[in-house]
Amino acid sequence: MLKSIKDYTKRHRKGLLITATIVGGGIFAGQYARNKIQELQDKAASERMAKENLKRRFEQNQNDCTFTVLSLLPTLSEQVFDDMAVEELWAKLQELRKEQKQKLEKAKEEKKQESENEANCNQGKPAEEQEIKEDSVSQAPINSENAETVVSDQQPEETKPESAPELSLPTAEDQQPSSEATLSVGTMENSIGSLANSSLSEGSELVSSQKLEVSSEEKAPEQKSKYALWEEIKIKSFTRSLTSLYCVSLLTLLTHTELNLLGRFTYVSSIASLNRSEPTIRIERSESESKDTFMDIDVEGKFLSFSWWLLHKGWKGLAERVESAVHEVFGSIQLKHATNYEETLRLIKRVRHLIEYDAESKQPHNFAQYIIPQNADDEAEVLVQAGYATSPQEAQKSLKNYKLRRLLDETSDFAESVDFKTVLGACLEELFALFYHNTFTKPFDRENNVSNEDRIQEINSSYLHPVTTEKKVTIANLLPPVSRQSHLIINSNEYLNALSYVKELQAFSAIIYTQYDISQQA
Repeated sequence: MLKSIKDYTKRHRKGLLITATIVGGGIFAGQYARNKIQELQDKAASERMAKENLKRRFEQNQNDCTFTVLSLLPTLSEQVFDDMAVEELWAKLQELRKEQKQKLEKAKEEKKQESENEANCNQGKPAEEQEIKEDSVSQAPINSENAETVVSDQQPEETKPESAPELSLPTAEDQQPSSEATLSVGTMENSIGSLANSSLSEGSELVSSQKLEVSSEEKAPEQKSKYALWEEIKIKSFTRSLTSLYCVSLLTLLTHTELNLLGRFTYVSSIASLNRSEPTIRIERSESESKDTFMDIDVEGKFLSFSWWLLHKGWKGLAERVESAVHEVFGSIQLKHATNYEETLRLIKRVRHLIEYDAESKQPHNFAQYIIPQNADDEAEVLVQAGYATSPQEAQKSLKNYKLRRLLDETSDFAESVDFKTVLGACLEELFALFYHNTFTKPFDRENNVSNEDRIQEINSSYLHPVTTEKKVTIANLLPPVSRQSHLIINSNEYLNALSYVKELQAFSAIIYTQYDISQQA
């Protein structure tokens, strides 16, 4: 048996070697292919998990940005409304309105009392005059000169009662409804007509006050004070709302820049920690850079505290620029000027152009100066005010920290970049579109116009040749919704939620979050 097997092996030795080689090679190739496929599957799963992890971290970081802005807005709101207290101006205007009405009513009461006294006195005068006449006839001879004297003395006494009714004519104040005489800060939009009509008709009030014998010397300071209050309300109403829009946009961009920079360091740190346990993960960096990947809490807190600059210093410079632009555009426009929706938007766009572009260079304005300090002294002031240093000298030492310095430099680079200006423009367009809708839709009846355009209409001559009768509103009647909108801009979530859907802002955040080469080249 063994001999036969041995003979068979000798005869077919070449074939058996070929068969064994083929079988062994097939088994080895199969094993290799299976290992390779498994490796590719593991790599794909690892990449998918890494992408999902990155996406989840990025989305969470954007949510953190939104909540951080919400937590910072009350601080900004308190300062803006304290500095531009339009409601206090409305209250002062109300007080002047009441004082003027009280003076007019007092003057009317005095004239009415004088008229009554004169009427009572004139009832007893005819009998006395008759007795005087009889005595004069019996005691002295009547001649032409005496007769003329008697007639001339009687005529003024007889005509005086007839002139009294002229003082009881209705004045401009009396013709207004009694409900227009009251105004409260909380319901200023309901009583704006009373204040507007009373202030914009100063000439009629002056005439009526002259009839009531109110001296022009006392009237002039009141009219001047009311006019100055109205002008201040006009400028500050637009300034406060526009400043709020720009501040919300800049605060949102600053927060996204800061938190995405920190989120990038956190993500790289998590990957570096996995590098010890996962051999498939590799991070290429030098030995000097490995220690800079991890961000300590102290540096992170100091870096985030630099939002103090915008909340306490930067917004004031921005408000001055906005006020200057508002005064240039709206300063020459009278309160009683009637404007339509399109003209109002053109005026606000002119203000925006003056704010967003420099007058001399015609280049986009650099808003970086409002969101981050521009010199070492200002940076030291931020750390002192935030409580991270007790003196400017100590703050200067903290600023020498390599990690903090790099974060501040990166923030400054992003704030002065072209991408930042592009994203800021997109955010402002979104916020101003919402501002136009919320502020001017009701005064100009834009909702009715939209509903009429959407419904089915019969095609006739009026449809083919429509007559456009756009509603016009005075500037004075636009002030309440404009000033009220600033509260919604800062104290509500509507405007902030609108920014979360701006694609340019999301792309800008993604660029910051994934730009790892900056941290490696620092």
